[in-house]
Amino acid sequence: MSQGHEERGRALRRRLKSLDASQQAVLKAQQTQLRAAGAAGAEEYLTNVWSLLQTTERRVEWMVDLIAAQTSELQRALRRALERRALPPSTLLACESRAVRAKGELLTLPEAYLLQSLSFCTCAELCALGAAGAQLQRLCEEDVLWCLHWAKWRLPGQVPNSEVRKHFLMMLATQCVECGALTDFEHAILGCRLCEACERSHSRYALIRSSLAIREFQLPLSAMQQLPGVDGSTGRVFLRSMVQQLAERQHTQESLQQLRAKNDMGYTSCGRRSERQSRRNAAGAPRPSKDSDPCCFEATALRRADQTDVPSAAPRRDEDPSLPRSLRRNWFKR
Repeated sequence: MSQGHEERGRALRRRLKSLDASQQAVLKAQQTQLRAAGAAGAEEYLTNVWSLLQTTERRVEWMVDLIAAQTSELQRALRRALERRALPPSTLLACESRAVRAKGELLTLPEAYLLQSLSFCTCAELCALGAAGAQLQRLCEEDVLWCLHWAKWRLPGQVPNSEVRKHFLMMLATQCVECGALTDFEHAILGCRLCEACERSHSRYALIRSSLAIREFQLPLSAMQQLPGVDGSTGRVFLRSMVQQLAERQHTQESLQQLRAKNDMGYTSCGRRSERQSRRNAAGAPRPSKDSDPCCFEATALRRADQTDVPSAAPRRDEDPSLPRSLRRNWFKR
């Protein structure tokens, strides 16, 4: 299994953690059953997994990733099963017979002619053709073809002397999902490659602390523990969009306003409470710490892509080499 294939599998597993525990258990059981049954279990796997993902918005993308994460033999079986679902049996048999004849005629051409024909294919088409058979796979992985795509995509650095396809796919896997720039960092919650500038400039990656989320959205701590988060030097943070979706499932707009009016104290009461608390702490008792970064400007959910686990107690920003350079303490100028 290639390094790019393993990285895609790890990213998919991190994304699937957003499912419920029961859905993750069912999906894991289907994966085990498919590996045990082999190609014969492709139809049942597609039916059960597709019905499981109906409640998610990105079900098509996840289904494609689940198929691509399988072995080559299982991928071909799942694709054939998808074709049978899309076409009537008579049409499918006719297409298969034509494909067999075309494949036989194609492979009778000289290898130089085949390579010249394949040079007009895109990257996705080359990968799809390579899955059709062992001989086509060898031809579609030729360095001559992928050197052309390396130049078309204007990738940085020199073209490798060997295994150009492997290096090309690894280079594409390091691109930021927003701007396309190469980056060493990925989003620890979403599992996608992301650069520092795009994390700051796109609102979908905004973070929020658990204390502020509980106070602003009136969520219990038990509900917050269901969400994936990141432990950093400034505390545990969550994606604000995920917290908002959780709050929409827990409360309506009217009930949320009523809870805020009931639980939030006004300025005057807060002032009186602060005065009483200050008199109690006059003997030297430590006062509660105030959040110096309520908007999470100094927090980040980025980590190096080769870092598999996020530590629960992260080191200081000025000592942690896995954090982006712009987020270390000595780079902040207040």
